[in-house]
Formats: sequence, structure tokens, C-alpha cells
Amino acid sequence: SLLSCIFQSPQELLKQRIQTGLYPSFTQGMKTLTVEEGVAGWFTGFVPTVARNMPMVVVVFTTFARLKALHKQRTGRDLTGRESMAVGGLAGAVAVSLTQPVDVVKTRLMTQAVSGQVPYRGVVDCVRRIATEEGLLTFYSGLLPRLLYIAPFSAIQFSVNAKMRDLLLWRHRRKDKIKVKGGA
Repeated sequence: SLLSCIFQSPQELLKQRIQTGLYPSFTQGMKTLTVEEGVAGWFTGFVPTVARNMPMVVVVFTTFARLKALHKQRTGRDLTGRESMAVGGLAGAVAVSLTQPVDVVKTRLMTQAVSGQVPYRGVVDCVRRIATEEGLLTFYSGLLPRLLYIAPFSAIQFSVNAKMRDLLLWRHRRKDKIKVKGGA
């Protein structure tokens, strides 16, 4: 996930600045960012992106694994594809809910150039100012759109993982049966 942040952070920065009207296009954004902020500017918000993504990945996979184990303990069987989809979506929703405050901080740092407010001096200043000037609920602004994006993505990811695992296991067992028949 750290490696993906190296690529994701600049992409996210450009996307958000285009969406807020700071840059008229992707190409113009790349030029402006490089000229005005240099290479370091490409990684504005990198630390908050890592601080969001690393726990996000840990929470998604840990939640999925725990719910999967609870299911097996109660039913004595593995999750079906549809159950993997439901549990994956729930795991994604839990992860989004826990990491949303960090996402808000990341977004604020990346878009502060168009906010018209006094720029944040860094992560700590951003957190402090949001909490004192806007209230703690502000850390959950944008939660619904993020849930609507990530929960279905996680649902699809885990159901595809389950189907691929089943397919690979089936192929492996089939090869073993063919070897036994051919060798007998």
C-alpha cells in the first residue's frame, strides 16, 4: 500500500484540484504543479494519504478475516460467493468509517490552495483547526459518497477473490485426479 501511495497521491492531488477548479485540465495541472511547487508539490498530502491507506487496508482485510472466521465458527462452512460479497462490503464500510477523518485531513491539505482560507501549516494544524473552528463532525463530511464507492468495491473484490480461489482449487484438484488416473 505504501508503494501505491507514491502513485496515488499525485493522481489524487491533481484530481481534487481539477474538481475544485484550480486547474482547467490534467495537462495544465501537471504543468502548473511542476512549475509552481516543484517535485515536492506532487506529494502534497502524501503523509495523510499513507495515514489513510495503510489503516484502511489493515482494517478491511482484518475485518473480513474476522467476520469470515465467525461465520465458519457458527455455520461450520466457508462463505459462499454472495456471502463473501456481503462481508466484503461490510468490511469496506467499517474501514471507511474508521479512516474518514484522515481522508478529510488529506483532502483539506490537497485542496487548500483553492479554499480561500489561511493555509494549514501541516497535518497537526489542519486537525486542530478543523476541530476547533468547524467541530468534530466535520471529520465525517463526505462519508456517504466514500461509503458508496468503497463498500461496493470491497464487496466485488472479496467475491472475486473467493471465486478465483474456488476456481484455482478446483483446477488443482482436477489435475491431481488426472495424475492419479494416468499413473494407475
